[in-house]
Amino acid sequence: MMTNQIQQEIRYLRKKGRSSNDAGFARRPWWASWSKTAMYLAIFILMTLTMWHNFVVPSMMSEVDLIGEHPGRLRAQRRQRNGFNRKSRNQNLLNLPANKVDAILQGDLTLVKLHVPPGAVDADTRHDRDTSANPGNVDMSKRYRGVQGVFCYIDWSLQAHDPSEVPMFRDLMTQSELCDETMTTVDLWDMTRKASAHDASHANGAAATAGKEEDDSHATISLKQPTGVVFHQSRCGSTLTSNLMVTSQKSPDIPDYSESRVWSESRPPIDALRACVDAHRCDDGKHAQLIQDVFYMMGRKKVAASNAMSSNHRYYVKFQSISTQHIAAFTKAMPDVPWVFVYRDSIEVMQSYWRGVKSARAQVKCASHQAMGRQSKWTLQVVKSAQRASPSDLTKQEYCAAHLAGLAESALTEYERAASKGKGRFVNYNQLPDIMWDSVLPNHFHVPKDEINISAMQRMSQSYSKARGRTAVTAWKGDSERKRETATQEVRLAVQTFMAPRLARMNELSGNE
Repeated sequence: MMTNQIQQEIRYLRKKGRSSNDAGFARRPWWASWSKTAMYLAIFILMTLTMWHNFVVPSMMSEVDLIGEHPGRLRAQRRQRNGFNRKSRNQNLLNLPANKVDAILQGDLTLVKLHVPPGAVDADTRHDRDTSANPGNVDMSKRYRGVQGVFCYIDWSLQAHDPSEVPMFRDLMTQSELCDETMTTVDLWDMTRKASAHDASHANGAAATAGKEEDDSHATISLKQPTGVVFHQSRCGSTLTSNLMVTSQKSPDIPDYSESRVWSESRPPIDALRACVDAHRCDDGKHAQLIQDVFYMMGRKKVAASNAMSSNHRYYVKFQSISTQHIAAFTKAMPDVPWVFVYRDSIEVMQSYWRGVKSARAQVKCASHQAMGRQSKWTLQVVKSAQRASPSDLTKQEYCAAHLAGLAESALTEYERAASKGKGRFVNYNQLPDIMWDSVLPNHFHVPKDEINISAMQRMSQSYSKARGRTAVTAWKGDSERKRETATQEVRLAVQTFMAPRLARMNELSGNE
């Protein structure tokens, strides 16, 4: 009876909005109902994601491409069919020397990062006259200071097997399972001198130097400079060009081997090119030496001794788009290396940047430097030529167009400066991929036609260059027409204002008029 009375009193107090504590009972904590709600919500989200992963995503993909499989499982099956076994390959890795310096000298470890301190290439007459500790006939006046090179083991067979799965060098680093545990940092100047001495002591041949290592089954070769390099405007097919250069010498018999390596947007080259940006008084000789040393170390690799003297070994570099602002520094340091500048209709490039941007306040990558106090001289030159006061006065669309125009202006200026050498060339997106095997590789990069695997390049060109997410298992489809049709008036006017004359000149030079 008493219990019933208490329960009635509790119900009455609740209706009045009073606490149940008034009835002599402990009140239920406020967070109890919220924790239960959160638990139910978490369960609901987990079940939704599970259903999306297992049922919705596969149904969104082409049945022909997926065969009812998830993209991740499809890639694993494709690797297995092609004889690609990551586990067994890692189990059969060559034994690395215990001494990391020896591993670098033998070509086991690859240059992956560069630390360039401020003032590394500053003119310093006190140090320039210091000839102590100078092994051999080294020009100490070109010695840069304090530059650290970071090396680790890179599994290049990942790139050779399918470059679209590791389209950027950072992807290759991430997927190279031994990189972290083999990473070591050394002084780049000293390491390059040691590597050069090591290669010279085993010199045999003009195109490459080969030296047999302790086990006599492998040798280190040193390619003095890249076969060719790619500068670009961004969002213009440059990754396709790098993938095609990998597959241009892909072995038809070994699925994960190619005699070509491509450094796709690796950090050391751009960090070397930008070394003078923060210099108080840049020494051009030191800067050029730093660039040359970086490319020298990138050109060293370990190969089978029986293949060491092959003339087919090549390496290429695809720079980040922003590197085009420093193209003159590259050509002065490496005057004999041919280069191409890949570009695209600027409306299509800008539409690629604006895809998915729904807010006027959203940050757009091509306009990310607008708020910075220090602007590229090329961007400033373009803004001035358009009779605008400052980059800060431009809209995001205008700044993006000015940035792209600045890259084009830098490439055009360098092309005109060294036109007599014939090392520069412009390639329009519309000319890809055929121009790579028809003209760029054989005529500009001087790769013998009988060494170019055209069939492998053609197969590569039929899929997306960056095999991530849905694009990993779908055939490539052009989108140029759609991008032009959906471009806003703001984008069209910005391109016309800043880019039009430069685009016309590049079309003239590329033959894409």
